[in-house]
Amino acid sequence: MLNSSEGYQDPGSSRTLAEEVNLEVLQSQGGSHVTQLMTSLSNFLPPDTMEDNLTLTLARNPGVDNSYRIFKIVFDVYVVVFLCIFGVSGNVVSILVLGRDRVVRRTTGFLLQNLAFTDIMYLISCIFFQTLNTINHNTDWLPSLKYHWPYMEPYVWAFASIAQTCTVWLVVVVTADRYVAICKPLHAPQYSTMSRMRKAVIIVWSISILYNVPRFFERGVRMKFNNITNLTEAETVRLPMRNNQYYVIIYKTVSYFILRLLVPLTSLAFFNTKLIQAIRESYRQRREMPHCDHSNQRREKYSLTLVVVVVVFITCETPDLVLRIWLSLHSFISSMYFPKKILKYVNVISNTFLAVNSCSNFVIYCFIGSRFRRILLEILGKKKPQKPRIVIGGVTTHTHTHTPTNAHTQTYRFSSSQWERNGEEMSILVSTANG
Repeated sequence: MLNSSEGYQDPGSSRTLAEEVNLEVLQSQGGSHVTQLMTSLSNFLPPDTMEDNLTLTLARNPGVDNSYRIFKIVFDVYVVVFLCIFGVSGNVVSILVLGRDRVVRRTTGFLLQNLAFTDIMYLISCIFFQTLNTINHNTDWLPSLKYHWPYMEPYVWAFASIAQTCTVWLVVVVTADRYVAICKPLHAPQYSTMSRMRKAVIIVWSISILYNVPRFFERGVRMKFNNITNLTEAETVRLPMRNNQYYVIIYKTVSYFILRLLVPLTSLAFFNTKLIQAIRESYRQRREMPHCDHSNQRREKYSLTLVVVVVVFITCETPDLVLRIWLSLHSFISSMYFPKKILKYVNVISNTFLAVNSCSNFVIYCFIGSRFRRILLEILGKKKPQKPRIVIGGVTTHTHTHTPTNAHTQTYRFSSSQWERNGEEMSILVSTANG
C-alpha cells in the first residue's frame, strides 16, 4: 500500500517525482541545462520507498498527465467504492453465516469471522486513503474536503496499515490452525483450542497496533498562507522522524519486509503446500475406497476453501510486493531500469488488488462451500432449515431431538475414528435430566 498523496522526494532536494516528469518534458524540448539537473536528481535515497513516494501529485501539477488522473479516478473512486460496498456487505453476511454453521470446526469458524471483521476495517480505510484522497487531490467534487483532509491524513495511513497487518497475520493463523487439524490431528486437542485461538487473535491485534504506532507520528499539520486565495490553509507535512534515515531504513524498509512480507508469506507457502498434499492424499484414498466416511469429503471441502483463500491472498499481495522490491532495488542501484510513468499506474492497480482481496472471501465461500450457500439461503428465507444428520460409516440418518426444559444439554462431536468433545465433525445433542 503505497501512499499517493505525496511525490517521491529526494531528501536532499525539494523536487518531487512530479517535478522530475516536468523536467523530462522540458528536456525533450531541447533544454540542455536540464540534463545536469536531472542527473543530480537521479540518485534516490533508499529509505523513502515504502509508502508515499511514487505517485504524482496531479492536483499540484494538473498538466503533467491527464490520462493518469482519469485512470486514478476510475480505479480509486468508482472501482474501490464498489468493492468496498460489496466487500463490507459480503463480510457481514459471512460473519452471520459462519456464526450459524454448527458443522464447521469451532476454531476455524471463529478465526474466519475475525478475518471477515478485519477485512471490513481495511475496506473502510480504503474509502479514506484511496477514494477521498484521490477526490481531494484530483477533483473539486468536495471543496470542503480540502480543509478537513490535512487533519485526517496523518491518521488514515496508520489505521489502514493496522488493518492490513492484522489481515496478513490472521490469514497465517487460520491456515496454521487448519494445518494442525488436518496434518497433525493428534496435536489438535492440545494446540487447536478456542482458548488458544482467542489468545492468538488478541496477540495479532496487539502486535499490529504496536507495530504501527510510529506511523501516527510521521506526519503533522501546519498552516500556510495561500497568496492566490489570500487565506490561511492547513497542509500535511512530514515530521522529523519520518525524514530520519535510520528510522526509514530500519522500520519502514527492513522490518516491513520481515514482518509483513517474508515471514507471513513463507509461512503461508509452507502451510498451503501441506494442505494441498493432504487434500490430494484424501482424494486418492477416496478413489480406492469409494464407500469411505462422508466426513472426509467435508474436511476436504473446508481445507480446499482455505487453500483457495490463501492462493487469492498471495495473488492479490504480489503486485504490491513486486512494486516495493522494485522501488527498494532502484534506491540502492540508481542505474536500474525505473519506468516512473508505468509504475505509477502499477501503484494504483496494486492498491486495488488489496481491496479485492478483502472482499473476495465471501465469493470463495459461496462458490465452494455448499453448506455456506445453504445457510445463506436459510437466512434469506429461500430454503427451509435441514434436519440434523448423523453420518456413520457412510450411512446418513436423520435425528429428532427433544430437549426437556429441565435438562442439561451437552454437545459432543465425533470423527470417523473416535468420539471427542468439541472435535471436527457433526454435533449430537444429548439431554440428561437434572438430579
